[in-house]
Amino acid sequence: MCNIPGIISNGPAWFKSLGRGTDGGTKLFGVSGRVKKPGLWELPMGTTVRELVEENAGGMQDGYSLKGFLPGGASTDFLIARHLDVPLDFGSVQAAGSRLGTGP
Repeated sequence: MCNIPGIISNGPAWFKSLGRGTDGGTKLFGVSGRVKKPGLWELPMGTTVRELVEENAGGMQDGYSLKGFLPGGASTDFLIARHLDVPLDFGSVQAAGSRLGTGP
């Protein structure tokens, strides 16, 4: 809902152009656990897990390495460290064996 004013002001093509791949726009991504800077960020669709964890969440805390993560919340399947370069868009995450979310 918060994207509606921007879409109305700038047009749907503008919003779609904010994404990096086939899924346009932005999405909220949250990171918690053993990262240096847990938080919530609005990022372009197609941002990789590596970018999300390393650039936005500051990387893993000293002495820890990423073993697995849920790309779309508790009702999605785990992905593992080899999936760090998967773009966070619906098709790429599905091809990796999980889902980007279950909401509408």
